[in-house]
Amino acid sequence: MNDDYHIDLEEYSLEMFQHDLETRYVTPSRASLKEDIPGRFALLEAQEIANLEQLNGALKTTKKIEDFSARSGLPLDYLVLLRREVNSYLPKPFDLAKVPGVNLDHIAALASAGIKTTRQMFQHGITRAGRSELAAQTGISESSLLELARLSDLARIWGVGPVFTRILLEAGYDSVARVAGADLGVMYAEVNRLNREKKYTPIMASQQEVGMCIEYARILPQVLEVSI
Repeated sequence: MNDDYHIDLEEYSLEMFQHDLETRYVTPSRASLKEDIPGRFALLEAQEIANLEQLNGALKTTKKIEDFSARSGLPLDYLVLLRREVNSYLPKPFDLAKVPGVNLDHIAALASAGIKTTRQMFQHGITRAGRSELAAQTGISESSLLELARLSDLARIWGVGPVFTRILLEAGYDSVARVAGADLGVMYAEVNRLNREKKYTPIMASQQEVGMCIEYARILPQVLEVSI
């Protein structure tokens, strides 16, 4: 069973996190994260925060945030945003049944085997051996299981929900590795073209948000085995 669904927060250093914030787009509601990044991160380092795992633990609850603010001198509202930013590196799994176009008979068979979410499908089906075992257990073909594994792989990316996983897959961006290697302009044009054609959603991601998907994909483990 594979446990690479998210990045390893312990391996993601505070320096790497600082570089991310300095170089990438953030939405207007999170614009304060860009303010005095060197000074604020120096205060984080002074509290012996060295990686995202430690930062996540230090900001885990409202009480911890209040205590950390008092110790560090960092504003409460900034720390709340920072916690949300760290949590964005750990997108929540969703039910496979929510993805448009999935075979509901396959979803039911997988649910009977204890596999209902994208994380569970990723863990059990990201490898050829895992899909082979699932095929024997559920009667689902390995090619169908590979498609569900691809969707589950894409679901690990920031901002990618059930509908966008389908759009990415059909647009040819069928794995984290493909998204990580994408050209922003080409990818943005292609996912919009496909959405206009298939009418999956009336509200499409902006070019900046698609760019953030690419950036997050580049820091995720690329572990999907694609051969059947």
